[in-house]
Amino acid sequence: MDGSIATNPSDLVVDLFGGSGTTAAVAHKMRRRWLITERNFQTVRDFLLPRLQHVVSGTDPGGITEMLSWAGGGGFEVAQVSPRFGTGYSSAGFGGIRRGLKKTAIREDILAA
Repeated sequence: MDGSIATNPSDLVVDLFGGSGTTAAVAHKMRRRWLITERNFQTVRDFLLPRLQHVVSGTDPGGITEMLSWAGGGGFEVAQVSPRFGTGYSSAGFGGIRRGLKKTAIREDILAA
């Protein structure tokens, strides 16, 4: 299998329901760019972050790891979005969305939050 059935390296893979991080893990190992969202912070803390940290460090043995000879690499960032931006959308509303985003590099202390 060459891994190019539905995507090519550097394509963007989007998963709006991140869950345990399987889509992101596979996309990362296949050298795709990826964007996932997850509404539940506890799911992010308990499943997504640990899984993706293992993928990057090369210690995630699951899925296509062996087939691709995945040894780790790359990185990722987390953006925490405020639950609510306001009631109306106007041209000024997008500035509020930008202010509502908080980009955070992955650090071990995030898991303790």
